[in-house]
Amino acid sequence: MAGDTPTHARPVIELHGVTKGFQSGDQWVSVLKGVEFQAMDGTLTMIVGPSGCGKTTLLSIIAGTLHPDAGHVRVFGREVEQLDAHQLNSFRARDVGFVFQQFHLISTLTVQENVMIPKLIQGASEAEAAKAASDVLDQVGLSHMLKRRPNQLSGGEQQRVAIARGLVHQPRVLICDEPTSALDGETGKKIVQLIIDIARRPGRCLVIVTHDTRIYHYADMIAQMEDGMIKTMQIPDKLEWH
Repeated sequence: MAGDTPTHARPVIELHGVTKGFQSGDQWVSVLKGVEFQAMDGTLTMIVGPSGCGKTTLLSIIAGTLHPDAGHVRVFGREVEQLDAHQLNSFRARDVGFVFQQFHLISTLTVQENVMIPKLIQGASEAEAAKAASDVLDQVGLSHMLKRRPNQLSGGEQQRVAIARGLVHQPRVLICDEPTSALDGETGKKIVQLIIDIARRPGRCLVIVTHDTRIYHYADMIAQMEDGMIKTMQIPDKLEWH
């Protein structure tokens, strides 16, 4: 819960003056406009704001899947924008868990095989990866669906598989894009608590983009984003789940 932030927490994700734009037809669209952002060791930071304000782009830059046009990105002391392709792949495989809003499950693989992927990329044996996937799928309530394919699952079940895949290799940085959007209130509460239990510890950092006001009170810090910039960073009120 909010309020448990370590007294001497240090910043482990730092963005300074980060900009990012994209070409759209014959126009250049500026998405991030000098973002200043910090997330602290052992904490959960939520990024909130209207659709199209740059939240998902910001997550992708933290994870190293997009390169900023300008500015500096430091994650656990590493200057992410200065890593070469091999170093970036190693950084993402070892240190980053990403729960995508669109799930990105592989239709030809079983639920268990989808969740095994991050462990296999890390170099785990197939048996080790299968055991880790089975354990985390049990934690998200899907132990009875290991051999099913994604198209045999509901949207909420697919979302829980995506969350399990993001958690399976116990990354130091877990980045979640709308992790409760397809879940009912009670399941959403359980999943957020699971994410916190696994990922919000000293030596780790959890960042969630969300529109789900029901989970705001779990955050240690809420970053309000608007028009490509972080407008405010504030500690949420202590609320009960409704």
